[in-house]
Amino acid sequence: MSRPATAMPWLYGHLRRRAALYAAVAVLFAAGAVAGALSAGDINPQHRQELTLYVRQVQQSLDARPELADLLRRATWEHGVRTVGLMWLLGLSLIGAPFILGIVFMRGFGLGFTAAFLVKEGVLPGLALTLAGVTPHHLFLIPGVLLAGGAALSFSAVAAAIIMGRRQLSAFSQFVATTLLCGLGFGLLVAGSLVEAYMTPVLIKAVGSFIDLW
Repeated sequence: MSRPATAMPWLYGHLRRRAALYAAVAVLFAAGAVAGALSAGDINPQHRQELTLYVRQVQQSLDARPELADLLRRATWEHGVRTVGLMWLLGLSLIGAPFILGIVFMRGFGLGFTAAFLVKEGVLPGLALTLAGVTPHHLFLIPGVLLAGGAALSFSAVAAAIIMGRRQLSAFSQFVATTLLCGLGFGLLVAGSLVEAYMTPVLIKAVGSFIDLW
């Protein structure tokens, strides 16, 4: 039996056993998205103008494609080190759990703020264009963040349980599981970066052309 075939039941079993934890992480991410969306209307006019100008500059550069090597380097730093790597390290310590939750919340906040700002300011005219500019890469980014955050918190929970006397639990097996799941989360985040750089601009143009024709 191939490894991918055996990995899927293991992943399903892990997620099923930790369903409550991953659900809590998802709720926290959603709360961050709601908070970000609400705060998009509270920025002062100067910052709003700066953000609008920045987004329009990005929109005008949709034809530009970053070099793959540069994109992978940025993705490794942003997602592999500053997000997944940091959550993995924090998960190895009992005191790191609140910071993991903070990272998950802020990633949700960023998504909610971005989506609400684009809709409110009409930088990408129409809901369809906004969805085209936000949704595709977040189909990878959101599961990546939730998987890595949940895995890191899972290790903290197991470590706390062992310290409290549940010696039948294995810290080593949980360490391996956390590392593998964080690696999978990192892979999803990198995939999201690739989609954002190479597929999202194409989709925005396609939706924009369709709207113009309609």
